[in-house]
Amino acid sequence: MQIRHFDVVGFSGSRSCSPAILYQVLELVKHKQIYVGCARGVDATVRSYSPPNLRVFKASDYGTGKSSFARRSMVMVNELKASGGCLISFPSSPCPSGLKPSPNPFNGKGSGSWATLAYAIFLNVPCFIYLDSFPVPHGWGFSPSVTDWFVVSPVKQYTMI
Repeated sequence: MQIRHFDVVGFSGSRSCSPAILYQVLELVKHKQIYVGCARGVDATVRSYSPPNLRVFKASDYGTGKSSFARRSMVMVNELKASGGCLISFPSSPCPSGLKPSPNPFNGKGSGSWATLAYAIFLNVPCFIYLDSFPVPHGWGFSPSVTDWFVVSPVKQYTMI
């Protein structure tokens, strides 16, 4: 699974940092449809890159307060799922203890980046995660890729008919 195989790419990440590798990824996907949020950090870096096919998901469109950011991220992930897109995430801290892939994006245990990942993985959205030097959380289905990158591929669903 490679980022270049997706026509729609969503970004998520910390408000406090924008890793240098983000610019390399943006150059790779600049002609794709790009989804991103409205926060500082990774979101702002993606927006400032001004890709031509940018769709910004604004928390203010989903209410007020902290929960509006979670609702915004949930809508973005749902749109990624519907479009067959992938999520690229740049968390700036280890996964919060006890957080697992879940249908509840409002329980990120203080980390919106990890909450968004948990929801995307629960929905079987392909994810690319740049962990830098953070430990890999157990039970999330992460597979190593190139240095500091991990991927989560969707689980193939089989039916009896």
